[in-house]
Amino acid sequence: MTRKRRVWIVNPYGPLPNDGWRSTRTVLLARTLLSVPRVMIADEPTRGVDVGAKRAIYDFIASLAADGLGVILISSELEEILGLSHRVLVMRRGRVVAELAGDAMTESAILAAAFADEPSGGVAA
Repeated sequence: MTRKRRVWIVNPYGPLPNDGWRSTRTVLLARTLLSVPRVMIADEPTRGVDVGAKRAIYDFIASLAADGLGVILISSELEEILGLSHRVLVMRRGRVVAELAGDAMTESAILAAAFADEPSGGVAA
């Protein structure tokens, strides 16, 4: 990873801090990145953080992807999905129901796929 990143000073080998979720996330991320992964799964990476922290997280994820790390982003925030993704898989009831890329990646297309009616003969939840 060659890009400069804003970092918080943490000891990735030490105990998890108890001064807030942001510090805990930082240590867990540092521990993960020490293993030099090829893929990172970011599941709701900005849930519960303030707007400024969201921007820093978005920039960090984008820089990791630019350096060649594969990132699987799981998010319920459409702006987050559209801003960080180059391809979107929409899932409903545990199955992929749409794959969107390029100009097809729009808020309305994602919502339509996520909340489309079941095909005839389908089982309603």
